[in-house]
Amino acid sequence: MVAEDSDLLVFQEEDEEEKKETDRNGSWKIMIVDDEEDVHKMTKMALNTVSFAGKNLEFISAYTAREARELLKSNTDIALVLLDVVMETDDAGLKLVLYIREEQENQIVRIILRTGQPGSAPEKKVIVDYDINDYKAKTELTSQKMFTSVISSLRSYSTITELVERERSEQEMKKAKEVAEKATKLKNEFVNLVAHDLKHPFASILGFLELILDDKECPIPPKHAEFLGIVKKSSESLITMIDKLLDLGRMSTGEVAVFKEHLDGHELTSAVVGRLRQMASKKGIEIVNEVKSEKLYVDRELFGSVVHNLTSNAIKFSKSDSRVIIYNPETMPATIAVKDAGTGINERILPNLFKQEVKTTTKGTAGERGTGLGLPYCKKIMDAHGGSLTVKTTHGEGTVFYATLPEAKVEAQIQVQQPDRLSS
Repeated sequence: MVAEDSDLLVFQEEDEEEKKETDRNGSWKIMIVDDEEDVHKMTKMALNTVSFAGKNLEFISAYTAREARELLKSNTDIALVLLDVVMETDDAGLKLVLYIREEQENQIVRIILRTGQPGSAPEKKVIVDYDINDYKAKTELTSQKMFTSVISSLRSYSTITELVERERSEQEMKKAKEVAEKATKLKNEFVNLVAHDLKHPFASILGFLELILDDKECPIPPKHAEFLGIVKKSSESLITMIDKLLDLGRMSTGEVAVFKEHLDGHELTSAVVGRLRQMASKKGIEIVNEVKSEKLYVDRELFGSVVHNLTSNAIKFSKSDSRVIIYNPETMPATIAVKDAGTGINERILPNLFKQEVKTTTKGTAGERGTGLGLPYCKKIMDAHGGSLTVKTTHGEGTVFYATLPEAKVEAQIQVQQPDRLSS
């Protein structure tokens, strides 16, 4: 509390809990630079029990500008300097201000000049020429005014420190993001290079295997044909995986652009069903296309790839003599859903289902193997369309995937000629 008839501040004693709390929070470092011992004593006496923002005040004393310089080097977190002007020289305090601001490049610490000889350092000239935060004549600096100046300076220091720390954190995050993006680009370039170089030899192997297996003039023994059939399936799986790796790499680096056009949803899904009907019939699965003849604003090749992946997955994980249904959910505009009555997805892998870096592939109901790259690829395609890919599943009962597009605007219905895509 402040007594009305006295310039001295009398502060209430902190209770034990408040003292413990401020001790835990650290302290504000205040440097007193003055060649008079009494000034140090009176300053500490006036401010000894003051706290701000849950922190006590910690005092560091220097009796010359030279001593202050050494202490400033070892105490980089000083919040406030209470600085005398005239000490070992008439301008020792002013030179110390220049040292702090220019040599140390410390723009954060607050500086209050206190002088007993205002004539040697006129206030207007000092305020204009030196980067200080307040100027007080010792004769006018009562305990109340000192308290006000100190708290104002600490509040200013706290705000500036927070802003500087926030900017530093943002710069660090930006730098980390740039490093991560560079690493991802290098990884994708490496994957693309390796995948591209692997694809052609495997394609040749697959071609020769098909020639051998289909050669009616020189048939091979059934046992050998069975072995070559296994090799052929493995080669096909590897080529599929290589294609997915190439697709993912291109999507990540933006090498594959999305060329949208207005297409009939039923026609697009019917084309997918036609390509997968044989695969489904081998397992006794019926594909039902209930998608309406409504316009979708999509990239034919890329969105068709999403529907193809989702439908082939549904067949893979469906039980024999079941149905895979492709339809438009009533409550979800611009959405194509693929529903199966299969095994469902294990809750353990569900959170990582669309993550490229986490392998979540499992065997199908007939032992089919996958690459684990299809769903991350589909997710990237939907992101590139400005849409989303979501899933609902019940273990043992089935799964529904929802490919949702942004609703197309009527004025956007302009057909454009698509440039050729990059070949693999």
